[in-house]
Amino acid sequence: MKKQIPNLLTITNLLLGLISILWASQNNENLVICSWLILVAILFDFMDGKLARYFNVANDFGKQLDSLADMISFGVGPGIIVFQLISLYSPQNPQLAYVAFMIPIFSAIRLAKYNIDEKQGDYFIGISTPINALFFCSIPIIINYEYQIESNIIGEIVLHYITDVNFLFMSSIIFSLLLIYPIKTFSLKSFNDNYLEKNLKLIFIITSFSLFFLLKYTSFPLIVFFYIFLSIIFNINKK
Repeated sequence: MKKQIPNLLTITNLLLGLISILWASQNNENLVICSWLILVAILFDFMDGKLARYFNVANDFGKQLDSLADMISFGVGPGIIVFQLISLYSPQNPQLAYVAFMIPIFSAIRLAKYNIDEKQGDYFIGISTPINALFFCSIPIIINYEYQIESNIIGEIVLHYITDVNFLFMSSIIFSLLLIYPIKTFSLKSFNDNYLEKNLKLIFIITSFSLFFLLKYTSFPLIVFFYIFLSIIFNINKK
């Protein structure tokens, strides 16, 4: 039975992604809850790999199932959310929203490459689909959160950009390309003995918690940018 626990978590990830896609496609007023569903799916995605390694039941079936679930939850799901956001903030140019389809397309390419690349384990090549999903799915949550509180200067700056159609349009292109860009990005799945890599991961974890404590949900895109910055340092070290 324990062999199936990681797969059940993966299927839960998939189910959350499907519900998110359905609700987001029906009404853009559902985008906040849809984004939360995908963020919870990220947690299940993290847990299924951990449990597979803990129970020593990792196999090719689980790997393929995980990638298919990730494609739905972290590829199609964020793509629909961004499509709805651009449509909402640019009703006069609805065709701009189709750039959001780059997110699932490049997610599919990224996951296919990952499945046939045995080198990726302790690190990734390109940003991972959960990191990409975290960036885009944080946007509706931040908008909802910032409109409910007395924003600070950082919150106002972040809110200004994430509600700008040009930012959403360019982010869709840039982050889609980062999914397959040949830069090594670190994984939090394990900590090896390399001094620099271990400290980069610790710095990332501590800084992420600190940013969240200070800025709450507004910290999510900043955490993603910080992850990319540290990954550039990580990439230099790997060379």
